[in-house]
Amino acid sequence: MAHKKTINKKINLDELKTKLFSDLQMMKSVKLKGIDSIKNGILISLKTGKTKITTGDTAVEIVSKARLIPLWTWDLILDRTRTKRVHQRITQIVETL
Repeated sequence: MAHKKTINKKINLDELKTKLFSDLQMMKSVKLKGIDSIKNGILISLKTGKTKITTGDTAVEIVSKARLIPLWTWDLILDRTRTKRVHQRITQIVETL
């Protein structure tokens, strides 16, 4: 299940990328694999899934997906809760910029 959020705001991707990197590394139990720049957006890779932030002329779209195949059954629940928590934190950061 993917979490989607659209925020009507124009942001600077470089400023957002540095803010996200520092904040996501500080989050407990979230293992950050990397943050990559893509055309008109940012791709955040986590151990539990991926988040894609794309910018348009007037809006920012945030889409978070948990990994498809977890290692254990318990990870199925943990992946979804951690992905949801990361999605909520990214939404907070974008709204405050």
